[in-house]
Amino acid sequence: MATVNLSDYKPLHITNADEFSIGIVFSEWNDFVTYNLRDAALEILHKEGVKPENIRLFPVPGAFELSYASMQLCKERKYDAVISIGCVIRGETPHFDYVCSAVAQGIKDCNILTDTPTIFCVLTDDTKEQSIARVFKVELEYSKETLLWTETSGQKCLREEILEGFLQKKVPRGGFRQRFS
Repeated sequence: MATVNLSDYKPLHITNADEFSIGIVFSEWNDFVTYNLRDAALEILHKEGVKPENIRLFPVPGAFELSYASMQLCKERKYDAVISIGCVIRGETPHFDYVCSAVAQGIKDCNILTDTPTIFCVLTDDTKEQSIARVFKVELEYSKETLLWTETSGQKCLREEILEGFLQKKVPRGGFRQRFS
């Protein structure tokens, strides 16, 4: 269960959201953040009407593995969107910079090299306290980052322009690029 209060969330009222298939790849590293983001994304998708059986979860060990797993899901062409959730916290070595860069480039590649929208939901913070502050609100307010990211997923694969084109033209899964070519 999400530890954020999403009761203030205003649904987007996405038409035929029950027909969409979403893949969520999430890192198990820094799970005090990523599990919360995953659960909040699930709750929002359910509120939008995406059927629970149409949402698949794919855990990976750390943020670095998000790119590979996301790319594999995109290549399968089974999902209308992929949401990649992770958290990288700066340490005392340049490892942080390498991981953040690799993950960002990998998710970017998913969007450029495939037709499946892939949402970059990776916190890159200097401290554990920053990550906690970005996810958990003191008075149980919902996480703005999670809401924004999930709305972005909705915008990229479910909302007005793409949604109408998808439903009207019956574009195959992962075929959004065809509509804009």
